[in-house]
Amino acid sequence: MSKTLNPFTQKQSLLAISLISLSLASPTLLAETLCTQQETVEFNCSTGKKLISVCASKDLSTDKGYLQYRFGPKGAKEIQVPDAKNHPNPLVKSGTLSVTDGDGAYLRFLKGDFRYVVYTAKGKTLGKKSGVAVEEGDKLIANIKCKGPAQTTIGQKLFEKAGLPTDDKVFQLP
Repeated sequence: MSKTLNPFTQKQSLLAISLISLSLASPTLLAETLCTQQETVEFNCSTGKKLISVCASKDLSTDKGYLQYRFGPKGAKEIQVPDAKNHPNPLVKSGTLSVTDGDGAYLRFLKGDFRYVVYTAKGKTLGKKSGVAVEEGDKLIANIKCKGPAQTTIGQKLFEKAGLPTDDKVFQLP
């Protein structure tokens, strides 16, 4: 003998199943990003209308794979650095930040006279800061901040995994 659930109980059951399914899904798949499902999201955030993403090949190591900075609205890359999916060394430099009561890290992507510095930092007095600083030569020409939290793995572990050289320039949070 089968038991029929009342409509209210059926709706609760469907909602519970949906929530469980969403919680088991990869967070990368749920977030809006410019990375593909075949890539690892190393950094991602929204600026409101556009996305800032750093995407890596799943096989990224000291001698293979790629790391790319991407910027643009969902589904459309306006900027991609480097253009080709080649190993990031020497087109990407890495660095750490000294922050009062905290820490931070960044990746500096090089393209001609332009530098795209994807950064993340946190500290007691600073709070959390993430975004991309755009430099032309030695001059800061734009600072685009993340609105809301950033998804990030930028730090020493990533730097070592990819064999990234240490940045010889000092980066100051804008």
